[in-house]
Amino acid sequence: MREIEIKARLTDRNLITQKLTSLGCVFEDQIAQNDTVYVKNVGSIEIYNANDVVLRIRIKNKDKIIFTLKKRMGNNLEAIEHETEIESKEEMEQALFLMGYQEAMKINKTRIITHYNGCEICLDEVEGLGSFIEMEKLVEDGDGQQIQEELFQFFLSLGITRDERIMSGYDLLILENIYN
Repeated sequence: MREIEIKARLTDRNLITQKLTSLGCVFEDQIAQNDTVYVKNVGSIEIYNANDVVLRIRIKNKDKIIFTLKKRMGNNLEAIEHETEIESKEEMEQALFLMGYQEAMKINKTRIITHYNGCEICLDEVEGLGSFIEMEKLVEDGDGQQIQEELFQFFLSLGITRDERIMSGYDLLILENIYN
């Protein structure tokens, strides 16, 4: 399954929440997500970007542990994704180290999820980065950039501008903060 997403900075999270609620969106309880990202090559943004597979161990609300593999496709917000729940972060991490992966970074955020028109919408507060909205769609096939543009039309209807659009995941935004 391919995950195609779009992302934007939020200047007024409350306004976007109100607009989504007026469309009938019901928000789940806020969750904490503490992610550790692993890649084979760590270093500059260019070196990091050369990794075609990014692995993640996510601890959700301090009790559920999810292992994710993302194989990048057309751009940084399109990937083949596989996820599974695991029992031990430490055991999985040791297996990753034996396979040649290294810890690249940690990403801590709080997230509120809702759904609209077959897509998952997340309102995120990311430590060190700020407020974001993310919209994800799972697809079997199709043109990733075209699907991203269709999704962004929805953001435009919410009043989110193209200037607020982000074309990178949180991992790359963190690296940009480090190296710029």
